[in-house]
Amino acid sequence: MTVFPSESETDTTLEIPLQRFNIKVGRENEIANKVRQALVKNEYFALDENGTELYYEIYGRGEHKILFINASGRSLDDYRHLISRFLDLNQFQMCAYDHRTTGMSKGKLQRLSGDK
Repeated sequence: MTVFPSESETDTTLEIPLQRFNIKVGRENEIANKVRQALVKNEYFALDENGTELYYEIYGRGEHKILFINASGRSLDDYRHLISRFLDLNQFQMCAYDHRTTGMSKGKLQRLSGDK
């Protein structure tokens, strides 16, 4: 069994808490290990003045680009198995992110309005 860093540990290369990589077993461990090793970049993108920051991860260095957009309330973790399969092809660079207030993204829920 492989144990990944806990929530309190930080990747010294990328300076981002590794909260996503917990204890995995079996096939989940293989996928998590492969995806973790292929991680090219992970950071926050500041979206607006309300403190919203979207967390994203980029995998692979291939010519073809894929953006994974998850359903509301879901996290980019839902795409680990797909990212793993595309990594095997060595042709793709992939980006997955968490919507505001989901996963590791920050911000608060609010109604959309045209008024400021």
